[in-house]
Amino acid sequence: MRFRLTLLAIFLTTARLFAQEEIELRPLAEVEMQSLGLLAIDNRDNIFVSDASGGIYQFNAKGEQVNHFSPSRQAQVTQLDADRTVNIFSFSYDLQEFNIFDRFLNQIVSNKLDSPVGIIRAATLGNNQALWVFDESNLDLLKLDHRRMVVLQHQPLSLLLGEEALEIEEIREYQNLLFVRTDTKVFVFDNQGNYLRQHTYQGQDRLALFGNHLYYVKKDGLRRQDYRTGEVEGFKLPDYSRHAVQLQGGILVLYNDNGFQVFENPFR
Repeated sequence: MRFRLTLLAIFLTTARLFAQEEIELRPLAEVEMQSLGLLAIDNRDNIFVSDASGGIYQFNAKGEQVNHFSPSRQAQVTQLDADRTVNIFSFSYDLQEFNIFDRFLNQIVSNKLDSPVGIIRAATLGNNQALWVFDESNLDLLKLDHRRMVVLQHQPLSLLLGEEALEIEEIREYQNLLFVRTDTKVFVFDNQGNYLRQHTYQGQDRLALFGNHLYYVKKDGLRRQDYRTGEVEGFKLPDYSRHAVQLQGGILVLYNDNGFQVFENPFR
């Protein structure tokens, strides 16, 4: 009997996922941009994108470029966060360096990450100007006061995640939670670094978080995954040519390395 109930639950979950609802995407703008790297959106519907050399561009929701930051040393940006109230954050793995900007892309802070940490695979800006970093030298998750370079919190992920700690690609703080992504899973921690839960994750690009959900694009449409329960919903995209998504406030953006398309956010 238990086996039949399990099969029924799997069938109902699968049927719900593939019976996808079609969403209406109302276009606002389209921008062609070669060698686009990462994309992030702030809480004023400004769009920030990086290029292959580490430059960062700011666009409004109409697709108009309004600001540009050109780095003194060229290197790929491997993390770009813009959902803080006033600050934009970038991190470069190659340079082991992070930058904090104001909302007009004026550089406020530029520092290298060295002692007391090793080689940093991923970094993100947390609350109260703290940094979360994943140290691939010893597989530790660290919360840093970047002004004094002092460790505030320490979580040895090798003990918690085992070999999966070797596969970490990204970390991101959102709504007082910390998300740690591998190619197949998302691990959720509180803002003190305490482990809460994990979910299977089928997204292939950077984490897109809005409300209580993760969003990602698959070949047959858009997925929305509740990060509290792991439940996944599917939505048909009527016509799109971009393979990654970010959303915030009033806009949803689909993008790839050739540019991005801006739409009204249907999940607002």
